[in-house]
Amino acid sequence: MYGFVRRAFAKSMGLDDADLARPIIGIAQTQSDLNNCNNNFRELAEYVKRGVWQAGVTPLEFPPSRSASSSMRRRRCSTAT
Repeated sequence: MYGFVRRAFAKSMGLDDADLARPIIGIAQTQSDLNNCNNNFRELAEYVKRGVWQAGVTPLEFPPSRSASSSMRRRRCSTAT
């Protein structure tokens, strides 16, 4: 039953049987509209996904989870000029 549910979920995301037959690699995506420091990560993740597809692997993007302590601390943007 688990395999059926997993395949149904993957197919609802637009993946087909050929995509599921290939290895799957996860791409952590930390881009957020709330943090200007990470605005370029959306474009960077698209380049990474394109390269993963070209290598014959199925990419899946996911948001990384944060621990409560790291999300409570305020972080500043640091940009080199």
